[in-house]
Amino acid sequence: MPIGLVLDTCIVSEFAKRADQQNPNLRDWIQEIDPADIAIPVAVIFEIQCGIQKIATTNPAKSEALAEWLEVLLASDFHIQPMTAEIARLHARMVMTSALKNLWLPAPKAGPQAPGQDLLIAATAIVLGATIATANLRDFEIIDGYFALPGLMNPLAGPHPRMVV
Repeated sequence: MPIGLVLDTCIVSEFAKRADQQNPNLRDWIQEIDPADIAIPVAVIFEIQCGIQKIATTNPAKSEALAEWLEVLLASDFHIQPMTAEIARLHARMVMTSALKNLWLPAPKAGPQAPGQDLLIAATAIVLGATIATANLRDFEIIDGYFALPGLMNPLAGPHPRMVV
């Protein structure tokens, strides 16, 4: 069965929240989706792990709780889409597009932070022919200007999210 949706980090991270703090539109939307139709790119796992590491010294309890949540996610039935040669080659073309450099290079004055993963998430979606589900439409719309995305939607925006691209 082909993958129809690629989840961005901001969507996956929403599920780390307590149920009463999660966006109700997302809860309703995800229940209508067949889990076999969803892929979580390996780039999302990278971003989540970076976030866990970032707060480990300042909030060890929260870091540990998020690490446990991530283990449960990784053990679930969700498909974690690994990097493939085709995804890597497209990602390299994206990274080498100078107009997109702000989407992957950390801001020099921001202190230690991981490079952005939106280009890798977009490359994954393009190769799979899948719609990206994200609340971060702006960055993906910029990417779409250079590399056509199969689809883009914000499931946090309402009960029946519409396609943006």
